[in-house]
Amino acid sequence: MKFEYKSVFGPFMEDLIQEKRKLGYKYETAERRYHEMDGFFFRAGIKDPALTKEVVNLYVTKRPNETKQTRNNRVGAIRELASYMSRAGNEAYICPPLPAGSYAREYVPHIFTDQELASIFQAADKEGLENECNQQYAVIFRVLYSTGMRVNELMHLKFKDINFEAGTFFIRQAKNNKDRMIPVHQVTIDYLQDYQRKYRSGISEEEYIFTNGKGKSLSDASVYHHFRRCLWKAGIHHGGRSKGPRIHDFRHTYCVHCLRNWVKEGQDINALMPYLCAYMGHSDTRCTEYYLRLTAELYPEIVAKCERYFEGTKNEE
Repeated sequence: MKFEYKSVFGPFMEDLIQEKRKLGYKYETAERRYHEMDGFFFRAGIKDPALTKEVVNLYVTKRPNETKQTRNNRVGAIRELASYMSRAGNEAYICPPLPAGSYAREYVPHIFTDQELASIFQAADKEGLENECNQQYAVIFRVLYSTGMRVNELMHLKFKDINFEAGTFFIRQAKNNKDRMIPVHQVTIDYLQDYQRKYRSGISEEEYIFTNGKGKSLSDASVYHHFRRCLWKAGIHHGGRSKGPRIHDFRHTYCVHCLRNWVKEGQDINALMPYLCAYMGHSDTRCTEYYLRLTAELYPEIVAKCERYFEGTKNEE
């Protein structure tokens, strides 16, 4: 275990984490969440290993300045712990899920315009010319937008995962512990090959594509730091913490632009939606459908075509 658990509920948390990992889940984010929960109960001085309603409510009560998402995460974590304890024959109160609407997104994705994307890429190119160590960020931002990958997926991509001839990436152990293979546009493949020849020639296929000074995979925090700098240089306003634009918005923008283009081309969204869902690594189509609604909001001229999807009818062009 990465953390030491001190509360009376610590052993249950450790057992739950071990069970999840035996099933193949990384469970790293949840482990940090349970470590926070363990510290809460330890500081509260709770001695009885019964997860009663009073104890649960003490933990799930909204805290000052806490975001909706953070509280949702805490509620979900203690519900899962209670469910595990109950299955193991221990007293545990499973609190009900939060009311409808509690899980609504607080952050509205920023969908970059073509001009904003060009400005970000130009700013990243300039940073790369000023300092060769920063050249990789110009590549990273372009790949994130052109593939819709999550940042951590790209940071853990190795050269062995790229098939330059077939034009595919093999993404390993992504969200929900799933692998997937995605087709990549030839322009992106060519851009990566050029980057490899100039800055990463002669390296092992086992090495990460984007690395820090120690040869380890580049951290998400480092990518975000340079993203913020490029936003500023591109003249794109950042609204502050939890406001964005965020680097994850490259992914949102990819999906919305993909749907926009399909609709304008008269493609059958009913037929293509499952493919986009699989490409993005979504567990089901609900997340992908959110992007379709967002596309309709951003591009009023295609609302009618989007509505046909939600009504269960095909596009007719």
